[in-house]
Amino acid sequence: MSAAAPADAGDANDSAALAAALQADTAALGWPLPDAAATRLAAYRALLTKWNDTYNLTALRDPAQMRTQHLADCLAVVAPLRRATSRPPWNSTSVGMLRMP
Repeated sequence: MSAAAPADAGDANDSAALAAALQADTAALGWPLPDAAATRLAAYRALLTKWNDTYNLTALRDPAQMRTQHLADCLAVVAPLRRATSRPPWNSTSVGMLRMP
């Protein structure tokens, strides 16, 4: 996403590094990603990587590409959604996944 983002180690199990990278990505987009949401998204990518090997869910095999092309691309819509509504795009009582307002 951004050259200033922390390097993604490429290891699907390195959730702390991925969470930090996602937070840097969203900071570059102009909004903070809560720690809990970053952790859940890191876990989501780990599951996507695991099951992608079994069921070919996506053409991407590199976890770093999954970060930018699956997660960060989806997070890019948060700022426009926030401008369109006064409610945050995630529900703090849910599993932390984005929802439509």
